[in-house]
This record gives sequence, C-alpha cells and structure tokens, in this order.
Amino acid sequence: MTHRGAEPGTWAHGTAAGEVDEWVRSFARLLQPAIVESLRALTSSATSEVTGVGVYTDDMGSSLVAGANERRFYENLIAEDPGYDAYYRFYIGDWALFSSDLAPDPLEEANARLAAEWTAARNQNAETGRLSRAVWDATMTAMLALKAQGFFTRWPQAVVVFQPIDASIPDEEVNDWVRSLNSATHAAEYSAWAANPLS
Repeated sequence: MTHRGAEPGTWAHGTAAGEVDEWVRSFARLLQPAIVESLRALTSSATSEVTGVGVYTDDMGSSLVAGANERRFYENLIAEDPGYDAYYRFYIGDWALFSSDLAPDPLEEANARLAAEWTAARNQNAETGRLSRAVWDATMTAMLALKAQGFFTRWPQAVVVFQPIDASIPDEEVNDWVRSLNSATHAAEYSAWAANPLS
C-alpha cells in the first residue's frame, strides 16, 4: 500500500525543483520511523555486540533494505577472509541481519511507495536518474535526522552507513555521506578504508 495521502510524483523533465524537494521531505518523513523500527528489530535479534547499522538501496534506488551487523558474525568473516577487516566492517551487503528477512518488513510501505513512483516515472517516460537521486537524498535526510536525535548512539561500537550498492555515484560523495553519519572516530576509520577500499 502506498503512504496515505501520497500520490506518485512527477518525474518528467522540466518538473519544478520545488516539487522534487517536497517529495524528498515527504519520503524522508515516511522513512524515519520505518528505519527506527527496522534497526530496533534487527539489533534485538543480535547475539553479540552490534558493530554496524545502516540502509542500502539497489543501483537505481528502487528498493530499500536496512541492515545490521554483529561482532560474532563479523569476526567469523575476517577469520575466513583475513586482511579484509575494514571491508567487512563497512560493506553492508556482507552483514548479518537484513530487514527484508523480517515479517513484516518495516520498510514494506516505503518500498511499495517506491514501486508506485517507479511505475509513474516509466509511464511518464521520465529521466529516472532524477527519481534515483530523490530516493538517495530522502534516505540521507532521514538518516541525518536520526543522527541528530541521537538514535544511533545506543550502539556506540557500530558504524553507520548508507550505501546505494553498485550505483553510478562518485565514490567521494558516498564517502561524504558515511562520514557525516558517524562519530569522528568512526568517520576517520571509514576515511582510512575508503582510501584503500580493497583492505
């Protein structure tokens, strides 16, 4: 079901920037409680210290998944694949726990709305990159709002990430996103890995 009162946006070329900005704000408001519920559910099932929390999308921003990692799972990975400690710490795709495995998935409503947006964009023969960018902007808006509220501090050893996996986004932009979501210590840790991402 789509968000109550929300109609799919207009993504055709020439749409006023203000309309897109309003969509970003609206979708961010929908995302915030869904991300909170997802991460609370995931971390409550962790059997060891939480080492990472975050959200990722596919390369187009057509779906969202929240993820969490825990120390036992992380240490098993680096024992099996030594030398990639930072990779497994920050790359959400190889974490332990995902909202898509929850029943129900707290992000189901947000993803249903995205499905409607993508259908509308294709029906409008729109430049879909505009929708992708709006999804990523809304997700970062929601994540930064949660950081400002102190939501992530309940997991002091956890890195916080937002990653559009395989998307055509400059690495430095994604790096800026992740640094902005983390404490100074974790941001420095991420910067060191981003400079040498094969480690």
